[in-house]
Amino acid sequence: MARSWLYALLLTQAVEAPIYLRALAHRPLRERLPLALLPSAFTHPLLWFALFPALHPELGYWATVAIGEGSVVLVEAALLASFLPGPGGQAPWRSALRPALLWAAFANGASVLVGFASSWLFGVP
Repeated sequence: MARSWLYALLLTQAVEAPIYLRALAHRPLRERLPLALLPSAFTHPLLWFALFPALHPELGYWATVAIGEGSVVLVEAALLASFLPGPGGQAPWRSALRPALLWAAFANGASVLVGFASSWLFGVP
């Protein structure tokens, strides 16, 4: 299970980090790279080791995926919003939330699709 999780985390980072790098283009690269890795590094273990095992037995696979990914988008958007500029280049959290939600939905949608494709093509994760 740990090997599958590590593969899934690396695949998730490979897909999501470049998207978050683009979202954070207003920041210097030395700041962007760790910030781009942060959302998935925070949410992936929580989803994999806590949320999925807790919900899957009761709700089944697809409902758990929908609830889990929806939750991840919200958490990652909240993290990202704290690093995005608002109007006038400032970083007011509330004005950055909408773009952060769009970036997080795009990043997670892409990684879910790549994860499903990997599972279908290669049997992992």
